[in-house]
Order: sequence, then structure tokens, then C-alpha cells
Amino acid sequence: MQSDNPFDFTELAYISNPQNYSVIADQPTSYYGLAREVIRIINSTCNLPDSPSASTTTTTTTTSTTTTTTTPTTRTTTTSTTTKSTGLCSQCLYEIGYNYDSDPQYCDTFYQCVPNSQPIRKLCPAGTFWDGSQCNHIDMAKCSKAVCDGTTQNATYPSGRCCNKYYQCYNGRLYERMCPIDFFYDSATRNCQRSSNKFEICEAVGRFECDVVRTPGTTTVAPSLPRCYGYSADPTGNPCSYTYGGYTFRTAPGTVWSQSACSLVMDSLNSCSTSAINSRAFEATNSTCNANFLATYNDGSKAVFSERASSYMNIYATLQEVLLANNALTYDASMVSPYFYYYFFANRDFVVNSAFRVRFRVQNGVNGTTYDLLSNSYCSVCPDTIRFTVTQLTTTSFVVSASFVTTEGLAVQTSAVIANVSPNNFLEVTVVYGDRSVYGRLYELNSSLVVVKTVNFATVSKTAGVRIATNKCGLQLGRGPSYHFVGLIDEFAVYEQCKNIDEAFRI
Repeated sequence: MQSDNPFDFTELAYISNPQNYSVIADQPTSYYGLAREVIRIINSTCNLPDSPSASTTTTTTTTSTTTTTTTPTTRTTTTSTTTKSTGLCSQCLYEIGYNYDSDPQYCDTFYQCVPNSQPIRKLCPAGTFWDGSQCNHIDMAKCSKAVCDGTTQNATYPSGRCCNKYYQCYNGRLYERMCPIDFFYDSATRNCQRSSNKFEICEAVGRFECDVVRTPGTTTVAPSLPRCYGYSADPTGNPCSYTYGGYTFRTAPGTVWSQSACSLVMDSLNSCSTSAINSRAFEATNSTCNANFLATYNDGSKAVFSERASSYMNIYATLQEVLLANNALTYDASMVSPYFYYYFFANRDFVVNSAFRVRFRVQNGVNGTTYDLLSNSYCSVCPDTIRFTVTQLTTTSFVVSASFVTTEGLAVQTSAVIANVSPNNFLEVTVVYGDRSVYGRLYELNSSLVVVKTVNFATVSKTAGVRIATNKCGLQLGRGPSYHFVGLIDEFAVYEQCKNIDEAFRI
């Protein structure tokens, strides 16, 4: 920006926040842009939104009291429930491992979540969309803001990166298109429009004019690596993370940090993908169907083993109140909101013919009460799409239920009843989400884990090929919408990509 008295952006940033002066993410390139940047800093300093349409984060905590009466044994339980904000980069999402959130308007941009600060808008590399967890190739990503099917032929959608580009649906595929020079894409009319002040229009919506060369033949000296206005490469040289404002962030899956571009770029070498061990653990197999994901909690360990890869996986889990004791997860009625949570399953797309297994023992349960075994409803932003429960009918009889929500939005539920269970024995539930149906088996196991009784779940039909709806939250053991579990959860396993998924059942 040319001026007789150019602004020192570092000084301007320092005025905004003397403790952390690296707050300007995009250097203004015009006086109009400078004015917008000054307004943004003032609003940030005064804790105001950037504009009426700006995305902000508000974490609201309210406490409600619920009284629940169970039968036939009457019990009144008062439960304190904390309702967390479910907006962009809500506290709930941040707690469950989301450093990033989707842009509510565009497919090719997303937001970086920063603790105690406003979300920061980021761009996916060209040719990719944010699919909820990573920047993925357009053909692979699922984005509800740019639907392309038999009903949307020739429909156009705006780009969140470029004001002179858009996406067009043609024969079931989305293609990136460019407006003519001196035109911009108008989201209101869904067409390219000519404008004499296109630069101001682009700046007003926070986008760039992309891939336009106006002075061909000119040469410039390659600049030194830019300061990136607060963003820095990882000091250890790790391309899979970067720093901002004193915080270290992992790059969004599918991207690496480029200091020369001051941005995330496509990870063409897959150097930041989930570890190779984790990937091998979920590869398809033509041999015996063994567990991709197996947690036994032996000796108080959180470790996850893959029978498929014959190695331990790089899996992070967190717990609240739950005790790792007696080679199991231990829950009791005195706990308020216990859970054991696996980040690994957040936003995971389960294939058909997947199986889930939980081994458990109810202890000191109340007749007529339904306890949650497995769910993915960490908070209200994540309604359950997978849920296992056990209802104690008597001290020796139980109903175990499994329910799934499909990508069609339909619920599929099955259950099994088992009676005359010895108090010292375990129950083990294995449920298969198949191609055309959901079915399972419920076992009673003695102290040596030998089967003494088997009950089949009812087989429930579903639409062929339809998957379990993807959930932003991961899987949690022992907590859900009902009562938290009481007793021991001794083992948890997941099976996928088996030639014969029924081999997940005990012989």
C-alpha cells in the first residue's frame, strides 16, 4: 500500500494487544482494507463482533434440574445438566478435539478455533473442500453447501476463497469455474457480474481475486520468507503444526503449513495423515476378521491394540471420574457425569458391515433403569448416531439395546433379553451394522470368559448400502442421554473391512 506515511502494522498490532501483538492475519492492501482492519482491531479489543454477519463464539452455560422417577423401584434422582454453546467453535467442539470447524457458508473455507478468542477463517487449497475434518478433493468431500446431484444440474455455488471463482454442478460433479477478467461472482444472482470497484467488493467479503496476471512479462525478486503476521512455522521444523499467538496448532488433516505462502497447503505426501499404524489397522482383509480397534484396560492402561495390524495404535483418549481399576473401567452411582472418550472416532465415517463389541457387568443397578454403555452424544451439538444401552429388569435379567441413525436420517434399533444371569458373570454384546440389516448376539460369560449362554438380537432391515450418519463427536463409554453406567466395562472393540463380518461373533 503506497503512502507518504505508511503504517507500521506491527505497531498497529501492538496497540491492539501489547501482550500478544501478532494479531493481524492478513495485511491490508488498500486504504479500504486498512479501515476494515482498524475496525476489526477496535471490535476485537472491545470484545465486539466484526460485523453483523461475522461469525462469533459465545459460550453460554445454563444449569437445569431434572427429576426422574424409575419403576418398579421408586427412586428420585436430581441431575445437574450443563448446556454448552453449540455455535461455531463452541466450547463443546473444542473439548472433543476440534481445533477446526466448518464455514457455515462456503465449502472451501473453514475456521481455526482458538482458546478464549474469535475463530480464525482459513482457506483450503485449490481443488479441495473442507469435509468436516480435513481439506479433501472436491470429488471426495461431502459439503451440504454445494449439492451436486440429478436435481442440481448447472447449479452454481460461491467460493469462500476467490471472489472471481465459483463452482458449477455438471453431470453429477462439481467443477471450479472462473469469471472473466473484471468480473466477480455475485452470490445473490449466482452469476458473474462486471464491476468497476471489484477490489473493494472482494475485500468487503474477505476474499481474493485468484489466478489473475495483469502485467505479464514483469519480473520480481523473490522476497524473503514473510512474517505471516503472527503465524510461524513449528520451531522444530514439523510441517504438521504451526504456532500463532503463543499456541501451537496441528494442521488440518490433508494440509501442511507453508511459511512462504503464510497458509495451509495441500499435503501431497500425506506426511501429516493419521499414523501409518492407524491406517494399516483399518485396511481391508481377506483373512480372519479380527478387531481393528481393541481396548482391554488391563493393568489400568488406555492403550489400544489392533489385531489387524498386530501393533498398538496411536490413539488418544480422555476420561472423567471413571476409574481404571480391576483391569476395567469402573463406574458407580456416586459419580456425576463419568465417561471414557475416544477422539479417534470424531467425524469418522463407518462403512457398512462394521461391528461393535462391549463387555460389561452391571453392579448395584436399580431395577427398571436404563444405563448407557456406548454413545457419541458428548454434548447437544452431537445427537447420538450410535448408542448401546442396558436396562436392568431384575438383578439377574437385562435388556440390551443397540440403535443407529443412518445417513437417511432413519433410526434402526434392535435388542435382546437375557435372564438368569449370574451376578459375577460378564455380559458381552456384539452388534453388526450390515449392508442390509442390523443384528447381533448377547453372551453371558463366566469368570474365565467362557460362554455359558447366547441370545440373538432381533434382525432389523435397513436400506442396502446406507451407512451410519457421521457424528462430530467421538465414541464415549458409560455416558449418554440416560443414566450413566454403573459397574465394569471390561473391553471395547470395533471391526471394519472384513470379508466376513460375522466372524466378529464368538464361535
